[in-house]
Amino acid sequence: MWRWTPATRPGSAGSCGPPGKPCGALAGEVPVPYLGPDMAYVLFEGARCGAPAVRAGAAEAIEAEMNRYAYLFAEERDCDLYRWLEELGGYAPIIHLQQTNGKSSSHLPFTEANNQAGLVHPLKVLKAIARSYGGEEVPGLPPRSPNLYLTFEIFPHTTDRPRDILPVLAESVRYWRQWVPEDGLALSALLGE
Repeated sequence: MWRWTPATRPGSAGSCGPPGKPCGALAGEVPVPYLGPDMAYVLFEGARCGAPAVRAGAAEAIEAEMNRYAYLFAEERDCDLYRWLEELGGYAPIIHLQQTNGKSSSHLPFTEANNQAGLVHPLKVLKAIARSYGGEEVPGLPPRSPNLYLTFEIFPHTTDRPRDILPVLAESVRYWRQWVPEDGLALSALLGE
């Protein structure tokens, strides 16, 4: 849950911009903390330029708006795909694979160019999943999955033609087959254990 600090609370000293300057766009006038959803910025601007009565409940209204979108305030560790696989991979019977640069979930194929800039490496994925099976079971979750299926979740661009799509899918398969040479193998066999 997000909370205001005294320095970022709307209505605090200096939050209405330079004296004598009319309220308007925030850009360049007053440093604004990251607020997440657009409505939180609307509320912030209203508090910044509004009467004291408007400012009185602004922080609570902005906090409520921000808390509706808590995922926008994820911690850095929440963005670590290998951490997710280590903690939950054994509980997921299907893991969808896509290449990403970490800045977006662009569902890229595993091509040579994408792999050079990408974060998803098959051996790291397999090792992280293996670690998820090695630890204690997490209370409240279903039993670990006895079978695990890795499947591609690659989305071509809307302008891509089938003759452009099929070769990158084939390249993705060839890339992953270096670590998963055939279907149905145990994770321990894939890791040489």
